[in-house]
Amino acid sequence: MIDLHCHIIPGVDDGAPDMETSLEMVRMAREDGITTMVATPHVNSTSTDPGHLTRILTRFENLKNRLAKEGIDMPLYLGSEIYLDELILENLEKYQDILSINNSRYVMVEFPMHFVYPGSTDHFTAIMDQGYIPVISHPERNLQIQRDPALLYRFLTIGCLTQLNAGSLKGDFGTAAMHSAFLFLKKNWIQVIATDAHDPRERVPALGYLRDLPLGISREKLDLLLHEIPHAIIHDRDLPFPGPLKDPRSRLLNLFSLQKKEKE
Repeated sequence: MIDLHCHIIPGVDDGAPDMETSLEMVRMAREDGITTMVATPHVNSTSTDPGHLTRILTRFENLKNRLAKEGIDMPLYLGSEIYLDELILENLEKYQDILSINNSRYVMVEFPMHFVYPGSTDHFTAIMDQGYIPVISHPERNLQIQRDPALLYRFLTIGCLTQLNAGSLKGDFGTAAMHSAFLFLKKNWIQVIATDAHDPRERVPALGYLRDLPLGISREKLDLLLHEIPHAIIHDRDLPFPGPLKDPRSRLLNLFSLQKKEKE
């Protein structure tokens, strides 16, 4: 299993506060069966500070060196979780080696929790016109997308990818996020499942429990979301085909057809 989204670089965001916590989280991930991790610290693109980005890079390298010294076998790659706004493309062009996932065309993008920016489609289009592929992090937690799932479907149809938080599938982020997570899986709107781990106590680096949850997808599909697609993203390859997207209106159409038949 590959964890494409976690906050394990010490002291750069609201994730691991220090090196010892980072090491504990990596050990937990190894014990869980995670074999590769991508560190994705939060970056606010409207105030991208070269000094902060340098600090991220330095502490990332320190963590890798410490893992080697401790004999902890965990391939670790650098990315970021960057807020979507009008400066995102400018910052990607300046700092792609830090902001994209392993210096690839794939970029993890985050919305605010309560809304989606009105110009998001234009921003995504501008990013993709320059060859980048946005990976929208945990859309199931966004309140506006919870209310209007078709909004996410529109982003997918223009070429965006999505990453689901594993914890959403067991209710860690509330009932609405859990219901949205299962809906998105059912509609085939998810390409990656990751931990979004922040600590070793509550938001932990674990994915193995997903194999025991009734997710409504095949074991082969789960492997695609946990390993094959994340592996392709890290190595900047085209993704294996995860199957067609299901139209958000299909359930409503089916219910309408059923009601019509009952009346007849």
